[in-house]
Amino acid sequence: MNKLLAVGVAIAAFAASPVSAGVVISNSVVGSTASYAAPAGSTTVIDFNSGNVASEATSKGMTATTTGLARTFGGTMFDVDGTGNDFFRPEPSDNTGYFGVGRNSSLTLGSAVALSSVSAFLGSLDNYNVVTFLGRSGAVLETFTGEQIFGAPLAFPGGTGNETNRRVTFSATGSTEIFGVSFSNNANMGSFEFDNVALTAAVPEPATWAMMLIGFGMIGAASRYRRRSAKVTYA
Repeated sequence: MNKLLAVGVAIAAFAASPVSAGVVISNSVVGSTASYAAPAGSTTVIDFNSGNVASEATSKGMTATTTGLARTFGGTMFDVDGTGNDFFRPEPSDNTGYFGVGRNSSLTLGSAVALSSVSAFLGSLDNYNVVTFLGRSGAVLETFTGEQIFGAPLAFPGGTGNETNRRVTFSATGSTEIFGVSFSNNANMGSFEFDNVALTAAVPEPATWAMMLIGFGMIGAASRYRRRSAKVTYA
């Protein structure tokens, strides 16, 4: 019966563990008022309208970590901080808050649950604007530069309107589990603006659920058998 218990534990553990890692761009739509909104079906949306990304992330069961010059901005079209970091509103027609990271700066959003996709509205892309996806332990899964996201060479500046602005959705492939996403500006110039980051929690596939149920069922059967075997009968 100990063997049955061991097999059950092994099956449950195998079903719950990721097998492969990969993140791809599953959708990219040119910036517009329509594509600015978070996609339908998103389980969590970070819209930066509160002005405090750490509090907003915490209220939605997430974490937010910044490095360098990284903060929320109001509805102004153009914002200059006096050190050469110029920020443009991602969607020109929207007057609500957005987030921007300046020179050699970043924002990392962490999730306590596995994510199947992350979608964000990205403004005036430059090649040194980078989106990085992280696994459960913080290991890097995939990294995308501005040119990879845009799909063509980019000249500085990327633009102040809809030239390179777009809604981009990144999806996990296979059994990949995303637990974090980092938006960074990896150069001593320019900035990276984005808004309405939409995250979708991962749902195990039916086959995975079946394997987990079989494993837990075997564990339960082994436990019941051991309890019955431990009973002592007195004449």
